[in-house]
Amino acid sequence: QDTTQEPSVQAAMYSLPEIDFVESSSDCPDDGYGESACTEANGGSNVTILGVNFEVGLTVQVTWTDQVTGSDETQLAVCSNPEKGASVDRPVLDENGEPSLDPQGVPLVQTIIVDRVVCVSPPAAMSPQLAPKANLVLRNPNGAVATRPQALTYLPPPPDVENVSPVR
Repeated sequence: QDTTQEPSVQAAMYSLPEIDFVESSSDCPDDGYGESACTEANGGSNVTILGVNFEVGLTVQVTWTDQVTGSDETQLAVCSNPEKGASVDRPVLDENGEPSLDPQGVPLVQTIIVDRVVCVSPPAAMSPQLAPKANLVLRNPNGAVATRPQALTYLPPPPDVENVSPVR
């Protein structure tokens, strides 16, 4: 009779969060920012994060990497509770990543069902001139993490005009 017992391993099963899209209430100056959402250097933009498996009690961190030292700086974003099963219209893209058009030239859209959380972007922890791109790190209460690299672009503040010459 074999009295050897094999150890059994029980693993908690949970779904990892995923960040599919990031949108901002602040417009990027032009199309050169790719899929990054833009925010002002002083923060305060509403940033909408769309994805799946977001849980109540999640946190969102914005992280920058100093290109000289390699050290990271982190700011916590203030967020709403996630909305599960939100219907969102997204453009249908062709193989080149451009919006697809119907025969009348109207952009095609598809409705997707996602989780949605809205956060307020924190102020930039580093100068936007030195480190404009920031990552989003979403952490559920169970410890599961989703990271969207370079999801936010912090725009430098507009220049201050102190003097105009010649004076008329």
